[in-house]
Amino acid sequence: MNLLPTIAKHLSSHEPVVFSGTDPGIVVTSVTVPRSLDSIFTDINRFQVIAAIEDGPDDSADTTPYAFDVNRLPKPSKISAGLINQATFLRRHQNKDRRRRQQGVDEATLRNKLDKAKRERELRTKKAYGKVTAVERRYIRAHARLPRDVPEPTLIHFIGHYQGINSSIKGHSRRGMAKIRAQHRVHGNVAITNEYNTSKTCSFCFSKVVLHRARRIILGKERIIRLNGAVECVHPRCPARRKNYTTRGRDANAASNIALSGASIILASDRRRLPCFRRDATKHTRYSLVSNLTVVTPELVPRDSIRDE
Repeated sequence: MNLLPTIAKHLSSHEPVVFSGTDPGIVVTSVTVPRSLDSIFTDINRFQVIAAIEDGPDDSADTTPYAFDVNRLPKPSKISAGLINQATFLRRHQNKDRRRRQQGVDEATLRNKLDKAKRERELRTKKAYGKVTAVERRYIRAHARLPRDVPEPTLIHFIGHYQGINSSIKGHSRRGMAKIRAQHRVHGNVAITNEYNTSKTCSFCFSKVVLHRARRIILGKERIIRLNGAVECVHPRCPARRKNYTTRGRDANAASNIALSGASIILASDRRRLPCFRRDATKHTRYSLVSNLTVVTPELVPRDSIRDE
């Protein structure tokens, strides 16, 4: 699927295009973060500036954060298996079947009731996925903040390739991404994206992140543990330090990077993603945009114009 003509048309005729990145999971089926084309270009250019600085003279003694003006990640949209189960009456049907068996209802009646409940859940499941994905698409479009007289923007969904089918994590209801992808394909473009390094990379300085540490009382003793749901950037020059935003949701950070990783493939001249998301990018930091895309590279914000917090 070549989505470059859609993006080029957006740049030439100002027809809106909105991206989204989706991080699939087990407990939460999907976490989606909307992204604009301008924010994608800004991240790519910031990566190139930071890579050029780090490849230059050794300035390891400098711990002043990079003077980029960055924004917090948008609030993610979440779809969980529990939400779908509630809409399809799964738990209600299970309780009814349990009560019938305790009351000694005959097997023929049980089979008829089970078949009827199964058919009802199938219809409700299709309707439920249609509703939750429609709400998600409205949220993604609203991120563009377009006037009402402007046509609805073209949506490009980048969805991670992870599948929790063979996961060893037990005790949670699971729902796959197939029905969500099918619903989004009707109203936009869907691309499956490799998730390599998306959950381990900072969305602002593109360095490695670590799990956030917190203090908890365990067996009467105070201990420091790592939280699986939050990541922290420990790079001393991360521009997010100026906004006190070094800790953020792990899934939201990964979803934002999935959108950036997928979009960078479309926008690259060699059809390769940003080096920080490549498996073979140990010594490669170069990235080049397609030649027919003219984008102004943002400069560093003057230090005097930023208030230290």
